[in-house]
Amino acid sequence: MNLFESLRTCFKKFIDPVGRARRSEFWWYVLFAVAVILVLNLVSRWFYSDVVVTICRIAYIAVVCPMITCMMRRMHDLGKSSLWVFLAIIPVIGWIPLAIMAAKDSQPGENDYGPNPKGVN
Repeated sequence: MNLFESLRTCFKKFIDPVGRARRSEFWWYVLFAVAVILVLNLVSRWFYSDVVVTICRIAYIAVVCPMITCMMRRMHDLGKSSLWVFLAIIPVIGWIPLAIMAAKDSQPGENDYGPNPKGVN
């Protein structure tokens, strides 16, 4: 999966945490989200006004929501509950196990959350 396929999939399923997400889908979207968030932070600091800050906050929410649901689907791909995503609430300490889990390969075959997105059994 490339960057554009990942973006299309994540934005299409941004309110649908059902199913599984491959590593490439998740990490391409994280790369995109981090880049957009950095740009939004720079823009909101350079052009500080109520309107710009509000637009940046709306854009931030529009980028983060699909990332959360993609992370939920990524946990499903590993055979874990989507509740693991709540570890992200704990700054840094919670992100480390999530990043390690997200870097693992898919659970082979079909699991409780659906067929393997790789198509490999």
